[in-house]
Amino acid sequence: MKIWVTVLLFLCFTAFCGLAQDVGSELRTWTAVNGKKVEAQFVSNNDEQVVLRLTNGKTFKVPLNKLSEADQDFIKAVSASPSAKEEPKSAEEIAALARLAKEWKEKVESRRNDGDRYYYKKGTDTLYSGKYYVVEGPAYIEGTIKDGRFEGVITIYRQSGSRMGALAFKAGKQIAAEKWWNDKGDPVESQLEALGKEEAREAKNRGSVAELLNNMKQVTNALFYYAIDHDGRFPASLADLMPDYIEESVDNKLLSMECADGSRKPWHYVEGLTTGSQPGKVILYSPEPIGGEWIVGLVDGSGQIMEEEEFRAYLLKDVQLPSGKGDSSSTEPRGNLSNALVAQLASLSPGGNELNVDYGGQSRRLLITLPKKWEHQSQHPVLFCFHGAGGKADGPSRRWSPHADKRGLIVISAEAVQPLAKWNFRDGFHAEEHDDVGFVLRVVEALISGKLVDPGAVYATGHSSGGLFCYRLAKQTDVFAALSPMSCGMVKGAHDPDAKTKSVAILQVIGDQDKSFRGSSNPKVTMYSAARRMEVWRKFNQCAARPEITGQGEELEVHTFAGPSGMEVVLCKAKGQGHFLRSDLRDKADSLALDFLLKHRKSR
Repeated sequence: MKIWVTVLLFLCFTAFCGLAQDVGSELRTWTAVNGKKVEAQFVSNNDEQVVLRLTNGKTFKVPLNKLSEADQDFIKAVSASPSAKEEPKSAEEIAALARLAKEWKEKVESRRNDGDRYYYKKGTDTLYSGKYYVVEGPAYIEGTIKDGRFEGVITIYRQSGSRMGALAFKAGKQIAAEKWWNDKGDPVESQLEALGKEEAREAKNRGSVAELLNNMKQVTNALFYYAIDHDGRFPASLADLMPDYIEESVDNKLLSMECADGSRKPWHYVEGLTTGSQPGKVILYSPEPIGGEWIVGLVDGSGQIMEEEEFRAYLLKDVQLPSGKGDSSSTEPRGNLSNALVAQLASLSPGGNELNVDYGGQSRRLLITLPKKWEHQSQHPVLFCFHGAGGKADGPSRRWSPHADKRGLIVISAEAVQPLAKWNFRDGFHAEEHDDVGFVLRVVEALISGKLVDPGAVYATGHSSGGLFCYRLAKQTDVFAALSPMSCGMVKGAHDPDAKTKSVAILQVIGDQDKSFRGSSNPKVTMYSAARRMEVWRKFNQCAARPEITGQGEELEVHTFAGPSGMEVVLCKAKGQGHFLRSDLRDKADSLALDFLLKHRKSR
């Protein structure tokens, strides 16, 4: 993948797409000392005041001492942004940067986890930390990566050595408006002003690739939801996605691209595939390459940019699926495996740990984060985290592990069997045969046996298919004190509590624009709406018929159905949000979920 694609997609160079001249910093909530809040982007600051940009594009000034302590700390971090004065790099320094970039490419690779880009030591699952060097065409880029995400200032140089642009990051998020300079070293307002004519032409072309990739991902998501509603079958044609899955008003933009001859041609669609097809199979691809690169959509719902050779290989790719051992409640012999797990878990140290455990003839990966104050047999509460379909343990681990120290938690991010990486939530529709329930129970058993966790404080959360799996755990097991499924449905029959199910507290987090919010039905599978699944569980848990409705800001609405002995069933609705919540709302929802989970205990 070319560097300009990397820059476009992952460093917020969206102006190259012709969408904006100045992205600015991320939207965040600012709080004044009097408690008033406002959503705005940071623009600039000096020692006395801060300039912010509202969502309507208007800017205003705020005295620095009128902002909260947290906001002032943010401004201090932003102050590390690059200044306007810097000497150009020498020819020797540029040559050295090119050499370092070549070496860097050989030892670092990037991958997506839960929609975000992370950098790893090549050939491993170890997050990379260190310098970042990339050279492609006119761009010489230098910066720093910490724990797989951009950190500090990323600087873009010209071949001449003069600085062209700079962006400031913290934990992978842009914390200030990007800055640009022309070839004379003078500050300019936009990226295009900083580029020469030839560079601007190339950047614009790369921007088109980024925009088309975004379109491709929207279409693959629509295909995925169509298949869920139609017994795993993808549509006969892309036109069948409208209007239920793609609005007709946007179909021309999403389902086609402008080609080199000026004509607009539709995506190539591979018919006859199902969700059971090999995950590496291509289902969509661009009608022609752009600069030798193809925009590609795969059966698993992902979108990629591929060079010619890689693209041709993917068209012919066969993926060997793992052999399942059946899905029983727990068929693996007890004793030796539990004892081995206890020994492995006893050897863990505070901070991040990784274990690979063989269960049912398959390797299972666990990322375990212990709080810094953890001591053996201290019996902390434990939170199990389950990723979405096609994901890995790394994403949930990064999302929830920061709470290990804050909450005194042991955080365990489990990984589904690869390469499909789908949890077996037993819905009569998906064909996963591996014993996920048995494995999770075995890990819980080992934790309790080793006196590593509080047996009354075992919790679980999961996103998308991981959330569906939480519902299955709620129905089939009696080890969890509370669960928080997120951005997911619930399967009628497969997840309805029955005579063997024990009461358990449940908090569902979901956006009201998520398809699973409304539910769906086909001959084999019925997905309950959010309201219906709350009704099912509140009746089973003997909770009140009417909820108490509270707010967590204007965009989070919480419906709490209270029951006997502190039992609760809760719906947290994120207004105007789809399958993935906006980051600030997600953080609020995560905090709310943890508050909910940790206040519930199971009697033993």
